[in-house]
Amino acid sequence: MTRLLIALLAGFFFALPEPDAASITDVYPSIKTLSNGCTTFSINRREGFWMTAAHCWGTAAGDEEGPPPPLRLEDHPTHFVAGSPFGEWDLVVYRTGVYAKSLRLNPIPPQVGDQLIVVGYPYHEGVLLPFWHRVAARNMVWWDEAWLGNLVTDGHTAPGMSGSPVFSAATLRVVSLHQGARRIPPFESVHAPYDEFVRLARPFWDPDAR
Repeated sequence: MTRLLIALLAGFFFALPEPDAASITDVYPSIKTLSNGCTTFSINRREGFWMTAAHCWGTAAGDEEGPPPPLRLEDHPTHFVAGSPFGEWDLVVYRTGVYAKSLRLNPIPPQVGDQLIVVGYPYHEGVLLPFWHRVAARNMVWWDEAWLGNLVTDGHTAPGMSGSPVFSAATLRVVSLHQGARRIPPFESVHAPYDEFVRLARPFWDPDAR
């Protein structure tokens, strides 16, 4: 009887479905690239609210001797709504005239070992790609204390992916926003901590998508 129960339990766990890699493409229309090459994503279709990284907001391409021009999304101007600066939580919510389906907000934070998917535009090439990671630490001092208490994963990303949404692979809901990555081993990526991300984003997030 014991062997039968173990066999049944083993069969159940091995039969659990893997996340469907093809289904991640369902979120692609809600993820775009800004005029400076950073990634951005829609959080409220009705209001035109989007998010990206704060360090992207201050690095619009332009004359190095003068202030950067305002960022644009698909030739629409962008307008700052709320944010926390680079060196703190590196988050920005802005409004624009582009209206895409709101991504869904995950109701609980990721845990160590969870599989996440960072979806963005690597190397500014205009091609949207998913990068699969696992959570290495939920609260970690990273990059010589430049960022404190951030979510760290065990995978790499590429330039242009700052501001990308970070999804739970189990739910395809957003758990964070991608900030940066280490280019040399060990390859690690850092993302906004879930609690701070939700605290800033939730008031502007589509109520039907959270």
